[in-house]
Parts: sequence; structure tokens; C-alpha cells
Amino acid sequence: GPREPTAATAEDVAKAVDSLSCPKAKVILLLAWYSCARPCDILQLKKHNVVFDPSNPGQIRIKFQRGKVVGAIGSYHIHTQIADPSDRKTIADFLQRAPEGFLFPFSTGYQRSKIVAQLRDALRSVRPEYEVRSLRRGSLCTLARAGATEEELLGFSRHTNVDQLRRYLGWSAVPHAAQRSGMEKARDLSTRADP
Repeated sequence: GPREPTAATAEDVAKAVDSLSCPKAKVILLLAWYSCARPCDILQLKKHNVVFDPSNPGQIRIKFQRGKVVGAIGSYHIHTQIADPSDRKTIADFLQRAPEGFLFPFSTGYQRSKIVAQLRDALRSVRPEYEVRSLRRGSLCTLARAGATEEELLGFSRHTNVDQLRRYLGWSAVPHAAQRSGMEKARDLSTRADP
């Protein structure tokens, strides 16, 4: 099958963010992690697409109107939570200063590829085997380990079906909610009574 990128961890993402000096790159990395989105899709967001909930500042809504899957499924929202106050402040401060229009305006493809390379280098400064795809895979695997259901994971990943999601995450390695439930029930398979 296709080569699977090493899944990033939340701790490693925090280290990568801290290693970046460019505020723009920090925000791209954080938005990609918290929304489980591809960084190339984050680069196409406009300011009005990223909205903190005024009644709960930790919650954020991101509307994707451009990107890899938008052509197939149309625009969509990701509702997520940014529990870390430092990450919230980094994103909120950037949004407040950003002019209307694209959050990350680039006039050339070279500029876009350069910032993506900064993200990759920041991740690799933590673990050499990381790549940009490690972000999305890592955030989805983290949600799966936290007990997210397949329906919840599909809400983040926007895979068109469960089979695609399972292949993407390599279910044999990630203990998702259904596996944990099955493991609990597997106690009944014990051939000996509890001592």
C-alpha cells in the first residue's frame, strides 16, 4: 500500500510551533493541527472563514471554501476546540491584525511552497521522519486515541466513506473507539474465572 507518514504528536507539534519565528507559519501549523486539515487548504482561508465563538473562546469554526475536497463535496465547516490558552492567543492575535481577504496572501507559488517548507523543517527539527502530512495524520490519530467515533473522525477528515478513513489511519495500529469497545467485551473470552 501507500507509504504512511509518521503521525505527529501534540507534544511534538508544540515544539515545532515554538521553533518557528514567523507568526504566519505558527498560525498555519496550529490551524492545520486543530482542524485536522491539510496545510495547503489552510493557506486558502480568508479572514472571515476563521471565527472564535464569543460565548466560548476555546471553540472555533473554520469554513473551507477552497481546497482539495471542496470541488467534490462543496464548502464545509470544521468545528473544533483550542484548549491551550497560548495557542488560542497566537491565533486570535494574528486574526485581529490580519486585513480582510486571504489570511495568508501569496503572490506566487514559490512563496506558498516556501512557507510549507518552513512547516516541514520545523516538524523535522523535532523528529527527522516527520513530513507535512504528519500533521493531519497525527491530529486524526490523536482524536481516534481519545475515543472519537468514526462519524466524528469523518466530520474532521472529510473522507467520503469509512473505508477511506480506516485506510488513511491504518486502523490496525490506532486504537479507535470501536476497537476499545471490542477489547472491553473481549474480557468475556477469558477461559479462566477471575481469581
